[in-house]
Amino acid sequence: MNLTEDQIDAIREIINIGVGKSAAILNKMINKHIKLQVPYVEFTKVDKIINIISHNSEDELSSVNLNFKGLLVGTAKLIFPTDSAAKLVALFTDDTTGDDDMDEIKVATLSEIGNIVLNSLVGTISNTLSLPLNYSIPSYQEGILSNLLSYYASMTESAHLLAQTRFVIEELEIIGDFILLLEVESSYVFLELVDQFLKNQFQGN
Repeated sequence: MNLTEDQIDAIREIINIGVGKSAAILNKMINKHIKLQVPYVEFTKVDKIINIISHNSEDELSSVNLNFKGLLVGTAKLIFPTDSAAKLVALFTDDTTGDDDMDEIKVATLSEIGNIVLNSLVGTISNTLSLPLNYSIPSYQEGILSNLLSYYASMTESAHLLAQTRFVIEELEIIGDFILLLEVESSYVFLELVDQFLKNQFQGN
């Protein structure tokens, strides 16, 4: 699906509101200033998302997942490459524990960060587009990108939202990819809601 510039701008605006809220919460958790940026937004197929995200295809990635249903049905994912995941865990924890504890700490830390970011983003999308959604409890997953997205890869008629997100923390750039994976009918509903949002904005000016 090819989006118009107005649609892309509207989606980026909504995503930026969400990342701003999550950055404010994360800032309170650690004594460092966190700035979240969204330099790239696209609404496209799973195979193109896999090509856009420039991680080695065989790298193990960390993913926090939030399932939702309502007028839209799908999953939101925040995916971190290994180096970014490690940097985030080191920043948010007292990194002095033994190796035996690190996997558990990594999963708990990334799950908490992902929960904050995903709830802020999906909540902002829901509120801004007047779209009531029911969320599941977030889950943590590791694997190569094609496996993390495999369920939706078979939905060739469906398009999904990729918003690449950068956590900039004291000159340290940490990359995470926010992906909103939608079932087929939800793809069209999402764009209809974005168009209605644009129409309401236009009428309000």
